[in-house]
Amino acid sequence: MLVALTRLGEAAARGTDLPDAAAQAEVLRVAEAATQLDDENRKRKVASLLHGAAKGRFRAILQELLEAHHMRALEIIREEGREEGREEGRAEGRAKTLLRLLRLRGFTVDVAVSARILETTDVAQLDRWLDRVLTAKSVEEVLAD
Repeated sequence: MLVALTRLGEAAARGTDLPDAAAQAEVLRVAEAATQLDDENRKRKVASLLHGAAKGRFRAILQELLEAHHMRALEIIREEGREEGREEGRAEGRAKTLLRLLRLRGFTVDVAVSARILETTDVAQLDRWLDRVLTAKSVEEVLAD
């Protein structure tokens, strides 16, 4: 896998989207092997990595191979991206709501606290803080772990 990714990177460094014949064969062998994996999650990750590293014409060749094995690479990548985006959006929304509620409660929110809250991506943690914000006597009490 690493060799295949390296070959794709070398082609990109040379300014071409089509690796040499040996590199193409190597990458396609890895992609073919990935289609045979039993673990669907690993299969999608390998497909996603290869597809993301491939460029232009070779990406189209690789996509054909994956689709021939019922692995719609773009659909896999798009769905993973959408889910990741939704999760980030949920976390960001909760963080902004928490900051607003802290200020409405009259608490002083300094830059460090604001950064800590905004950098938190764990939705469950943000929910725990949101649950506490209505009854806490201080920012520290809200953010206690």
